[in-house]
Amino acid sequence: MTDFPRYDRTALGDRLQQVKPQVAEQVTQVFLEKHPDWVLKYGERARKFGIEDAQFHIDFLRGAVEAGSVQAFEEYCEWAAGLLKSRAIGSRFLVENLTQIETALGSELSPDQQTVVARMMEGGRAACDREKTRRAQPDSPLALTRTVYLQSILIGARAGSVRIVEEALQNGAGIFDLYVQVFQESLYEVGRLWEAGKISVSVEHRATAITQFVMARIYSRALPVPPSTPLRQAIVTGVVGEFHQIGANMVADVLENAGWNVEFLGTDAPHDGVVEAVLAQNSDLLCISATMLFNVPNVVRLIRDLRARSPRLQVLIGGAAFRASPGLWVEIGANGFAADLTTAIDVADRLVSAVSPRALSG
Repeated sequence: MTDFPRYDRTALGDRLQQVKPQVAEQVTQVFLEKHPDWVLKYGERARKFGIEDAQFHIDFLRGAVEAGSVQAFEEYCEWAAGLLKSRAIGSRFLVENLTQIETALGSELSPDQQTVVARMMEGGRAACDREKTRRAQPDSPLALTRTVYLQSILIGARAGSVRIVEEALQNGAGIFDLYVQVFQESLYEVGRLWEAGKISVSVEHRATAITQFVMARIYSRALPVPPSTPLRQAIVTGVVGEFHQIGANMVADVLENAGWNVEFLGTDAPHDGVVEAVLAQNSDLLCISATMLFNVPNVVRLIRDLRARSPRLQVLIGGAAFRASPGLWVEIGANGFAADLTTAIDVADRLVSAVSPRALSG
């Protein structure tokens, strides 16, 4: 939608946010008057959920408008139609709701703004039936969930992001499938968008904070995993000056779920505090995350000090600083490198179980 200038799209997005509450109530009233059986079936929940759903649709409409992407709204509608199908609700009701929203917005927007919304809604309604003949998604069964989740964290829809993940769980997704295929991949894309100057640092921080919130909401649902035999001890941390925490947090969670006894020290951890923790726990493995290259000297110093005091310790390195510089982990004396969550578990297991520890890379 490059024919609609960026500042105009921002103004339309702001307007959609402003009128969202009253439009959502208006379209829900219209919908329930047309379908009184919904009130009989669901009671007062019909109105409550109707308003929430309409606001959800408008949130994603706003995000697609500000991004200038009809495809983004189409993908959201495709996902929403699939969600309704899982509840035995026909996509025609979503199509109807989108039309009602478009009609209600007509009196709130300028003619040019109405034209943009109409194009979005046209694409969205067409996508509602796409779930029936969805194109193959070879990279991941959660590809569509990931796409919509990314949109949600970029527009700052915290409640919406929780809802997307909750629906995926209800439809059978595993918690750590979500970690790997949705959270990790979405945040990689957020980082790429920030590096390309397409989003601000505040949007990047907000997307990360929302993901941490969602992770905290769902992690307690992971089924307890019996401790490994023999018990494997790991410490996960980031060095002094490292403020990016979510990657290390994910590694701690997936290792714990794999049967490790994990102590997560957070990031920007004091050097001496990390050394003391490793020695006190007699750790098998230390996982260090570094996002920025300027933090690598602190990683080097930590590895050097621990080598002198705990020769058996295996050190696993991860983070954007090392993904951007292949082979750097070898130069600084680490035992292994993991580029992502999946390889982190594999390399950690191989490092600690090896009879003769040697450098390994995922």
